[in-house]
Amino acid sequence: MQFSQHASQRAQQRAIDPLIIAEIVRYGTRIYKQGIIFHYMPKASVKQFYHWTDQRQIEDAVVITAHDGTIITAYRNEHAIPSIKRKPKRLAKPPKFASINRSAMKGIYLSSAYAA
Repeated sequence: MQFSQHASQRAQQRAIDPLIIAEIVRYGTRIYKQGIIFHYMPKASVKQFYHWTDQRQIEDAVVITAHDGTIITAYRNEHAIPSIKRKPKRLAKPPKFASINRSAMKGIYLSSAYAA
């Protein structure tokens, strides 16, 4: 399991142990959204399989990985799962400007500049 520089820095700042991150990636639930993988440990699993001292560290942690397994970042948020599930599956594509007549756009820009 490989950590990006950002992931190791953020995990240290947020006091998330690398062993906890490994547990979440290995045994947690995965959500595939926007070209990345969100890993988290469901609360029922945490309460069933972990001692109460470890539950607080694992319960609200989310780990984001790339498809090649590189850990991108890790964070804690008790409301993260509903917000992750609301995300669209794919990132929005930028609009295509190739079909717009660029000379017409220049005229619009110039006329709007003089209108003010």
